[in-house]
Amino acid sequence: MGTRIAAGGYIGLAVYCLLSLLLGPMGTAAYSDLDARVRSMRENLTSLEALNAEARARKDSALSDPEALALEARSLGFVGPDQVVIRLGFPEGTASPRDLGTLVPYVPPRGLEDSQLKAVSLASALCAVFVGFLAGPGRRKPRGNR
Repeated sequence: MGTRIAAGGYIGLAVYCLLSLLLGPMGTAAYSDLDARVRSMRENLTSLEALNAEARARKDSALSDPEALALEARSLGFVGPDQVVIRLGFPEGTASPRDLGTLVPYVPPRGLEDSQLKAVSLASALCAVFVGFLAGPGRRKPRGNR
């Protein structure tokens, strides 16, 4: 009887370890999801770095050249002193805003919670013990002379 209960406990422990390794919150499925999120964040970071470098170059060129600064200010709608703005026709809509990166929302990694893993492993241990009791008592041959 004790060996059947111990075997059921070992089976439950083995099921828990296997499920934790594959489907647990720190298992291989969760890490593959996290790896995909890291790749998307790195792609987003490289596009933001390129956009930042372009903006820095525009800022540096505008600060070094007064005509470029005036042109950039006019494109943003600023007018210098003693200047008059005459608009011919309807103003066109503003240029589409630049993509400032992609918001990466939190998505919980797939996998089972630890409490679910424990419930499944407990159920498998109880099933193993139940099957062990259904198998009947072990028939041992008595030791002795043949």
